[in-house]
Amino acid sequence: MTLLLAKLLHAACMVAWWVIRYPSERRNKRNTIIRNERDRREWTLLTISFIGLGVIPGAYVLTGFPRSLNQGFSPYRAWVGFALFLGALILFRATHKALGRNWSVTLAVRQEHTLVTDSVYRRVRHPMYLAFWLWALAQVCLLQNWFAGLSGVIGFGTLYAFRIGREDRVCAFPRRAVGACCHSSTDCRLSHGQARLESHLADRCRRSAKRVPAHSPRLILLAFRLLSRFPAIMVLRSLPSDCRWKRWPLQPSLAVPTKPLCSRRTTLATTLALLASCTSGADTPSPQHSKGRVLLLRGLMNIFSTGMNDLGSKLIDAGYAASVHNHTEWFALAEELAEQARDQRLLRPLGVAGHSLGGDDAIRLTTALGKEGIPVDLLITFDPVMTGTVPVGPRQVMNFFQTTGLWGRALRPGPGFDGTIENIPINSGLLVNHFNIEKDPMLHAMVLARLETMHQGVAAQTRPAPPGADLA
Repeated sequence: MTLLLAKLLHAACMVAWWVIRYPSERRNKRNTIIRNERDRREWTLLTISFIGLGVIPGAYVLTGFPRSLNQGFSPYRAWVGFALFLGALILFRATHKALGRNWSVTLAVRQEHTLVTDSVYRRVRHPMYLAFWLWALAQVCLLQNWFAGLSGVIGFGTLYAFRIGREDRVCAFPRRAVGACCHSSTDCRLSHGQARLESHLADRCRRSAKRVPAHSPRLILLAFRLLSRFPAIMVLRSLPSDCRWKRWPLQPSLAVPTKPLCSRRTTLATTLALLASCTSGADTPSPQHSKGRVLLLRGLMNIFSTGMNDLGSKLIDAGYAASVHNHTEWFALAEELAEQARDQRLLRPLGVAGHSLGGDDAIRLTTALGKEGIPVDLLITFDPVMTGTVPVGPRQVMNFFQTTGLWGRALRPGPGFDGTIENIPINSGLLVNHFNIEKDPMLHAMVLARLETMHQGVAAQTRPAPPGADLA
């Protein structure tokens, strides 16, 4: 999988979605509409969703704009995105087949509208919305760009947040809402051809709402477990190693509740908690890496700072014992390094690098070691956001920071600091920003060159003296 292929697959899936939907649009134009709720709010929400799922990703596929917000490309994540999009298309096809002439783009009620409770609607009350959510997640994985990838989640999420409650009220209380019972403009399953059927069908709709979950709990649970087992499908190229099946194993026999799993707030909080709990770093460095030890700390919730993984891979290829961690692990890492120093197992030169919040905690880690009398040979920070001083701890500091952004700042000596600080401003306009500064290969090369120089100095100090040197 390549970046170009991921874009082409995304475009092909969008075309396939239009092929699935077009026959329903053409057929349903002949419907006799008895009620229509195409108000300004409805069209605004539809426009926002269309821009997020169609216009922005389409422009990115054709032009690549904005390239400055590109993420490090992960082929594994792209394949997962393609699989999600295929699932969305299958669900779209099944939903349109079940709805027949009961579907409409907006909140509309046709003559002889009926309540659909079979096929896919037997399992899920909003399968069309679920398909769009799969599409939005697929867009995040296929279009690995902070703007184009997330636009679908934001655009459709806005439509979903401001429309789903209204549609459920329309279904359960037709007279209070629009005077007819229609479930969704995309899931428009329920209405009345005659006013005398309103109460009867509304009662059936309420019973269906109690019996059928809005979204599939089994699918949601499976998605959470897949996220924990296969880290590459997140918004990053690799999640930490202990966020895998050891903590949340897949259980095919999992009992599924018959009511919705949780509210939207609870779902969001659970997702953030899962991301925040993925805090372990790369595997323990192997003994053959003897040129030095380097710790790399990623930023917020382990979602950003994928460039630290690239830098870690380059360091490992160069012979260093490098590992990538979440920034919240800094205290445990400091204790581990202190124990290695007491046992005389700590490799030199010792380097600590961090991006964003990881840069702040990298300073805290070196300070903790400095207070224990364990100096850090090199501290590298990429756009630290809150810490402006470096206390005792590091001997040398390389601080890469952007001069035109909201984050990043020059560092200055703090209490007890006796080393050297090199503030390196990065002023490249839109090409380098807070979200990709740690991905810059030129900055990686500078870090590698500095570590090589330090390694040569350590090697010269530990090299045994030639025979007869003491006699001289």
